[in-house]
Amino acid sequence: MDLYSGRVTPPVPADDDRSNKKDKAWKDIFLKSGLPLEHSVAGVLKRLGLMVQVEYNYVRRNERNEDVTFSVDLRAVHRDHRDLLLSALVECKYCSPGTQWIMVPNEDEAPFNQHRPSYFYGIDLFATESLFTLKTYDLYPQELMVHRGVQIARWGNVAPGTVSEAVAQLRYAALEQDIEWSAQRIRDAELAGPDAPRLPYASVCLIVTTAEIRVLKPMLSLEAFQKAESADDVTVPQPYVFLHSRPDGIFERQAVRRIHDVLSDQALTAVHGPELLARVRASSAVTDLKNYTLGASRLHPDVFIVVQYDALESVMAKILADAERLSMHNKHLTWDISKRK
Repeated sequence: MDLYSGRVTPPVPADDDRSNKKDKAWKDIFLKSGLPLEHSVAGVLKRLGLMVQVEYNYVRRNERNEDVTFSVDLRAVHRDHRDLLLSALVECKYCSPGTQWIMVPNEDEAPFNQHRPSYFYGIDLFATESLFTLKTYDLYPQELMVHRGVQIARWGNVAPGTVSEAVAQLRYAALEQDIEWSAQRIRDAELAGPDAPRLPYASVCLIVTTAEIRVLKPMLSLEAFQKAESADDVTVPQPYVFLHSRPDGIFERQAVRRIHDVLSDQALTAVHGPELLARVRASSAVTDLKNYTLGASRLHPDVFIVVQYDALESVMAKILADAERLSMHNKHLTWDISKRK
């Protein structure tokens, strides 16, 4: 007690207490930066034998019609015994302890669920082999399939855009990666001649989070939510889910524009000349550009794997095992130039 004022003087914190608080504040800030999670995810991928690239940059047109450079956190590549190249684009989302991602289950009924997509998708342009990937999505139970999600923090904040933002980042990055891959195959032909190998190629997109992933129980009424005393009453925790999210018109227009700018007849001829373009056409059994632009390029990826960090290693091992089961077949038809007109 202060003898002059009569007020109680609070005890002075010990140096150890101040140091502990300072260390904890530093750690919390560093964790929220996302760098520790990215570093840890990269380590998991490397342990599984993948080659890792930190921060994959790509160009995306913004709402003011300006091309801006964006990035996703990681790209990892694996090459198996069949020379299949598997690329995994990874976006990492660190969340404070207690955060939940509540996902809405895919409850589509026939005829809306007849064509269940794969979380793999193949890049056939300038490749000598095609991939059959549709059956992979049927390997997993229906409760792992979701439509969308929302982030709920421990203190009650709701962030409906967190999951969709990660999806958009991966979707646009996947588009640029596909264009990059096709352009690289043309450069290989330019350097090594028309017999340059064109490897089969597949891609997957992952969102890795420290949040707890939960899926709503099916057929719940509003009263069930109102009466719920905890998340366990209305949701089921899952280590990972498959998020089916179709691209919007903005992405489709960007895909068509970007592929035309880089892989159209005019663009390829301007960079490589008509002679190389003719050799590439003659030596590659490729999907014609028109169908590629109007089909896969603007519609994929549409399935994203959302995985809790603690389950990443086992889930990635499953992905590699699924990739081994992907069916590939040689493409015997050459490119009919008239299809591109």
